[in-house]
Amino acid sequence: MSQKSIDFKYIHQIKGHSKEGKKEHDVSAIADFYNEQIGKVKGLKGFLLMENVDDRNEIINSTFWETKEDCDVYLSQDKSYTAILEKTASFRDGALERTNYTLAKFRIS
Repeated sequence: MSQKSIDFKYIHQIKGHSKEGKKEHDVSAIADFYNEQIGKVKGLKGFLLMENVDDRNEIINSTFWETKEDCDVYLSQDKSYTAILEKTASFRDGALERTNYTLAKFRIS
């Protein structure tokens, strides 16, 4: 089997904590939002939504982008992104932590 080439180079990660009893609502809202964005937003290639096994209220969302510029434009100018942040704010405790990465190596089988 040949390896498929990866078509993203930039990852934007957001980590946050859901309020007690609100994690399922938070995860569902985020997943629904990004499922609708894939294929519509320039440069957005996918997302990975994770729940921390040691901290039951921590959620990490990683979005995969062709370029940093595509991500920056989207995050600074897209009204739907601002709307999802506002919608999910009532599900969260504390501030979101944002981290940016470039892809070094990736393999999945």
